[in-house]
Amino acid sequence: IAPYLGNHDIRILDYPGLCATSGEQLYPAMEEIRQTIQQIKKPAQPDTKAQVAELEKGPSDTELIERVKKANADAVDAESFWASFMDSSLNSWDHYTHLRAGFFVLHDCFARGFGLLECADEFMAHLNRLRQGNPERFRNTAHKYVYLARLGLTSNVNRTMTIFWLHQIQIAAVNYQVNNGRDKFPDRGEYAEIALSAPWLMNSGLWRSYYSKDMLFTPEARENWHLPDLQPLPTPAQAKEEEE
Repeated sequence: IAPYLGNHDIRILDYPGLCATSGEQLYPAMEEIRQTIQQIKKPAQPDTKAQVAELEKGPSDTELIERVKKANADAVDAESFWASFMDSSLNSWDHYTHLRAGFFVLHDCFARGFGLLECADEFMAHLNRLRQGNPERFRNTAHKYVYLARLGLTSNVNRTMTIFWLHQIQIAAVNYQVNNGRDKFPDRGEYAEIALSAPWLMNSGLWRSYYSKDMLFTPEARENWHLPDLQPLPTPAQAKEEEE
């Protein structure tokens, strides 16, 4: 018994003459088993509503900045990152990596004269390429996926969600460009500085300030672009004011 004491509740029953076939001492033994089971404390069940509420509250500004600093420190250089993104050999696929890939796609698409919606089409094509090659690894980012799983929602590529995040990345990049007196869209190698200047990007639940889940996770929103139903998307000037 000794090896199991740490993991199990154990009680030795002592009923001389106990016999299942004759029934002798059977009822007292069964009654003790019943009482013992009732006395065992059941482990506390996780409060799903509380967990979701905590996720919806979002991280503090300090925590977001620390996330950015850690992600920047762990990130590979721009050339290596793009190569691993293109050949599906990324070391990780978290929220930071997802957004960095989105910025790289924006950078290339804007250089070719594409608009945001065309950039979204190209980014979604990349995401579908990655997921077709390795569905388990290249699903939605960890924080977002956990939240959707608790709501019983799927993790398929959502066009409205994709455009929302690309728009947020664009806002951060343009603000960085203006604040640093640049005359052109930032280069790939500047993503670490952009992320540090806009730590709110690391809040994977940022969409909840703009969309209700009843709007965002409809089949229509997955297939087509939908504007937010809670508040308008920010412009670069608005985003700058919010940071200040």
